[in-house]
Amino acid sequence: MFKRIVVVCAVLAAFSGIAMAAEHKHGEEAGMSEHMAHVMGQGAQSDFTLMQIMHDLSFQLNRIQFGILTNNRLMVEQGATAITSHPAPKGGLKPYLKKNVDDIKSMAPVIDQDVHKAAVELAHDAKTATMLDLQEKTNSITKACISCHEMFRN
Repeated sequence: MFKRIVVVCAVLAAFSGIAMAAEHKHGEEAGMSEHMAHVMGQGAQSDFTLMQIMHDLSFQLNRIQFGILTNNRLMVEQGATAITSHPAPKGGLKPYLKKNVDDIKSMAPVIDQDVHKAAVELAHDAKTATMLDLQEKTNSITKACISCHEMFRN
């Protein structure tokens, strides 16, 4: 189960890495942001593998959770910010996709947008929202991670 969460978070992290910079631009495929076209293709610039990125994303999600549990708002903010700015894996996602390629290509932009939006809101609200509200936003990130992992591994 933990491995599933790690892989989902990594895929989501890979999807949301450059989303802020390319939020309103369109890439090569219709309906796909420039960020997503970059991540899905071979052009992503990073020395990190998908597994390394997923491990870091899992760490950041755990960091957020620990911050919520210990009332450490700075920890919540830093974990959420790290999720919004993670790198894409070396070579993009294409080398890692073995099955469900069409499903992943169609759903990745939606999942990416959901995770990125929740992480941005979480970072923004970390100083003022209740811990329960922060937990709800964290849950939405976790649910998106899990749905992507299921699609990726199914």
